[in-house]
Amino acid sequence: MDSINHRANVLTPDQSKMLAAIADRIFPRTETPGAVEIGAVQYIEAALAGDYAALAPLYRQGLRAIERCSKAKFRRAFCLLSEAQKDQVLVDFETGAVPGFKLAGDFFEILRCHVLEGVF
Repeated sequence: MDSINHRANVLTPDQSKMLAAIADRIFPRTETPGAVEIGAVQYIEAALAGDYAALAPLYRQGLRAIERCSKAKFRRAFCLLSEAQKDQVLVDFETGAVPGFKLAGDFFEILRCHVLEGVF
């Protein structure tokens, strides 16, 4: 519980782990560090505890929806999926094709932008 976010109870440890898995798919490690190694997840967690606090409920809803989608589609938690399966779930969110979560496309775009902000 080192991050500001966990002390502020913005995201649970499982949600933070899922956020890292998503960030890794959005900006993966190659010959250079990826989003996780650069600190994008810590950036997002700190922002959700501060300037982006109004987006914290959307993050919690979106992460729960990703988990539901993963279990419905592949019968496994998101973090346990293969890279290709994670990408399939994230494409559903990117295109807004997630039953029961009308904000899927918006959530994905916000999340993608925040990962990239944390990288650059």
